Amino acid sequence: MAHYEIARTDEPPSIASVALTREPWSGAMVAPVVWYHRDGSDHKPKVEFRALYDREALYVHFAVSDRYVRCLHTRFQAPVYEDSCCELFLAPRGARGYCNIEINAIGALMISYITDPTRTPQGFAARTMLGEDADRAIERHTSLTGPIDPEIAVPTTYEISYRVPFQLIERYSGCAAPRAGDRWSGNIYKCSENSTHPHWGAWSPIGDRLEYHQPDRFGAFVFQ
Repeated sequence: MAHYEIARTDEPPSIASVALTREPWSGAMVAPVVWYHRDGSDHKPKVEFRALYDREALYVHFAVSDRYVRCLHTRFQAPVYEDSCCELFLAPRGARGYCNIEINAIGALMISYITDPTRTPQGFAARTMLGEDADRAIERHTSLTGPIDPEIAVPTTYEISYRVPFQLIERYSGCAAPRAGDRWSGNIYKCSENSTHPHWGAWSPIGDRLEYHQPDRFGAFVFQ
C-alpha cells in the first residue's frame, strides 16, 4: 500500500506563491504519480504531490510537467476530469465515505462526497455534490489561466495549489480534524480524458480496471 506522511506546520503556507525550497513547503514529503493505466496513451506526465496541515486546513500542491494540455471547463462542478486535471480522494478515519476533489490546470473545481461508489446509470449509487459554499471555501491558485484550446502540445510545466478547510470535510464526513498519528486513506491522480493523448495516472495503483473510485485500493495518509 502506498504511504504518505503529512507534515504539520505552525505557519499556514502560501498557496499563491509556493517556494518549495523554503519552509514550510520544503518540509513536505514528495509523492510521485508514477502508475499509469495501460488504456491510456504513451504520454505519462511527471507529477509530484505535496501536502501540509495545521489545525484548520489541509494544504495541497501539485507540480506537473505535461504536454497536450487542454482545459475547456471554467465553471464549478463541471466535469474537469475531461481536462488536464489533478485529483485528490480523501477518506477520514472512521468515515463512511470519501471526498473527491478534482481541479483542472486553470483552477476549475469539481467536488463531492461519496459513500457508495457503485456505478449506476445516474453516476454513483450515493454521492453528494457540494454546494457553491465549497467553491468559495477552497482557496486555490494555478500557474496557468484559461480556457486552453487548442491544447498546448509542447512540454509545459504548471502548478496547482489549494487549501481545504477541515471544517468543510467534517460537515460531510462527520469526522473531526486530524490529530498527530491519525491515519486517513485516499489516492492521488492525474488525468486528461479529452486531449489527443488521454492518460490516467495514480499514486496508489488501481489495478487492471480503469476506475479511480476503488476505496480498497486507496493508500495511507498519516498525519505527523
